[in-house]
Amino acid sequence: MKKRISIFPALILLVCFPGNVTAQVSFNPIRTINETRHQIIFASYNADGTYIVTAGSDTSLIIWNADRKTIYRTLTGLKARPNAAIFTPDNKYLISGGRDNIASLWDLTAMPPRVVRTFEGHKGAVKSLDISSDGRLLATGGTDMSVRIWDIRSSALIFELKGHKEDVNAVAFSPDGKTLVSGGADGVICQWNMLNGSKILSQPGHKGSVRILLSRPTVSYLPPAATTS
Repeated sequence: MKKRISIFPALILLVCFPGNVTAQVSFNPIRTINETRHQIIFASYNADGTYIVTAGSDTSLIIWNADRKTIYRTLTGLKARPNAAIFTPDNKYLISGGRDNIASLWDLTAMPPRVVRTFEGHKGAVKSLDISSDGRLLATGGTDMSVRIWDIRSSALIFELKGHKEDVNAVAFSPDGKTLVSGGADGVICQWNMLNGSKILSQPGHKGSVRILLSRPTVSYLPPAATTS
């Protein structure tokens, strides 16, 4: 008899830590990036894995050549430390957000790269960012307990989403851009409808902060065919 195909929904990876526990994970590195002395607090690849952006303990952002592990560009000019940064899908721009309560859009085609647009409205530091797969929407989460959805081209605010009781540490669009998931220091996961800004669900359960969210496409799994003797 043929086995049935199992269709799994979009996978969301959650990482949380209790407030009074320090977690440390050791990996065997292929090669270290050590051309800067500042403490790195955030790192992210671009879409094709050719570049890495890091945010550190100063006010700069550093873009690295992923293959050579050398500095490609250093972005300066922010007034406060950035907490997160993400490349746009076309790799022409980068968006950072940080302690200045602002998300900044950098034009990477300019020499030197410069901020060409800002997204202002948070009443606290911006701690998390994500861009929809079509490059149209930006989601930001902050210490003001809100999630904000922006039109990237115009920097206009589309939705202000409220549902967390503490810092919003992570945001992630679904692959189709129709929903957004947010996670906070309150241990709650919220799912939002991007068509109208309504809350789909609010799920408590973690005893500590949610730090990371990753959304992945639906996976189809076909088990090996049964063998007959």
